[in-house]
Amino acid sequence: HAHGGGYATGSVHAYAGFLERLALRLNARILSVTTKGYEYCGMICDNTNQLVQTPEHPYPHQVNEFAIAYEWLTQQKNVDPDNIVLMGDSAGGNIIFSFLHQYVGPFFFKQTNKMLTITHLKIIPKARRPRVAVGICPQLDLTDSRLPPTCNDQLVIQFNDPVLTLDTYNGYMKFLGINNATKRQLSVFFAQDLSFLPEHTLVQASDTELLWRQNMEFAQRAEKKITFQVR
Repeated sequence: HAHGGGYATGSVHAYAGFLERLALRLNARILSVTTKGYEYCGMICDNTNQLVQTPEHPYPHQVNEFAIAYEWLTQQKNVDPDNIVLMGDSAGGNIIFSFLHQYVGPFFFKQTNKMLTITHLKIIPKARRPRVAVGICPQLDLTDSRLPPTCNDQLVIQFNDPVLTLDTYNGYMKFLGINNATKRQLSVFFAQDLSFLPEHTLVQASDTELLWRQNMEFAQRAEKKITFQVR
């Protein structure tokens, strides 16, 4: 499990109650991963000349750390990859699908930044790949191209998202620490080859949520590879 929080907030502890209920309901053990990326260092000017904090561990460091956790899990005794379910919501959903995209699919991102490089990780072999992935309104497009239309930084179509407002979203995205070209390169939404998706993939989203459009369009493009549920 990878929790949400815009790569800047949230923790395993914040999700403890939900994960406990889920474990009891499924009679399953849950490994929830909190990755680095929540510590910040230095200051930069954004395009409005305002100072913003820069992340000590820029994206996709979080994806790499999730890959380390998955690698560790599959090496444990009595752990059958066929019984592993990947799950994440919002930013956590991005992490699980980006992990599949980068470490299972044909795309294997090799970082040049020494701070991000994890040299011992390889493509996950087929025998150790998960068969199930569940994304709860995951962020699939890092470029903002599938956000609702805006006028003067205000939403033209109003969404009743109880958690993620446009201002909050824009604030979170400043913390990624990557440029627009890299955002597109790393966005699962733009993947041409979707063979990295597990045999059983479920994406849930509500038409009141800010990330609704990218979830719906990705599910439509994936066709039979994804079960798409509207909440």
